[in-house]
Amino acid sequence: IDNRYTGELKGNINVINSVLIFDQLAWRKNTINGTYNLNTQTADIYLHVDEQQLENLYDVGGLTVSVNSDLRLQGRLDDFSVTGDLNVPRIQYSDIVIPSIESTIAYRNGDINKILKKGSLDITKFILRGEEGEEILNTSTKVADLATSQLDFVLNDKQLDLTSIKGFKEKGYNGIINYSLILRGDIDDFFVDIKAESDNFSVSGFSFNNLSIDAQVNNKGLNIGQLYLEYENNPLLLNGYVTFTP
Repeated sequence: IDNRYTGELKGNINVINSVLIFDQLAWRKNTINGTYNLNTQTADIYLHVDEQQLENLYDVGGLTVSVNSDLRLQGRLDDFSVTGDLNVPRIQYSDIVIPSIESTIAYRNGDINKILKKGSLDITKFILRGEEGEEILNTSTKVADLATSQLDFVLNDKQLDLTSIKGFKEKGYNGIINYSLILRGDIDDFFVDIKAESDNFSVSGFSFNNLSIDAQVNNKGLNIGQLYLEYENNPLLLNGYVTFTP
């Protein structure tokens, strides 16, 4: 990749009755097993992905990512399904550690030319974890028909303890953030509503009071109805609108 050595491709590929059979086809720690029918152009592939330093393969500008997933791909390019576990145990940008992701997904009746615009999506598990494995968020969602259905995802009356996240705690973050989140729509026309409140929280030793956030985002812009907080009895109030499209 980019004239750099990234490993050898090893394994066995056999052809029987116009069916390609992949037997432990491996590149680095990633493996492919399964079949591809040349006549029907139908695949049944098991994919194991184990990349601890994805940034060594693709430079993404200071982003450090590791992926460990087991997926099954079945069908044709115009009618396929992907099922299995999709996990991202390490995400870090510069010195900012982002919560890791554990998920179990089933994406069915998909079309390579209409990704997430056709078929169904069932996320039976979606967990965000902090640096020490602490659970930050655990949820699930399902969209029966991506072509016609609208995503309707709601989190009400949730709490985030800043000290429960190792990276935040070490940087002097503490306090309880109460929040709610609404996500509706589809990939082309979506709506997000975010509300957050805190009586008191600290960032790197600086203490803030009476945080209140009320913001909405859609495919056209960001509306900040209110962002209010107090620092040493000095109030800060911000509101306004940012347009994404001309």
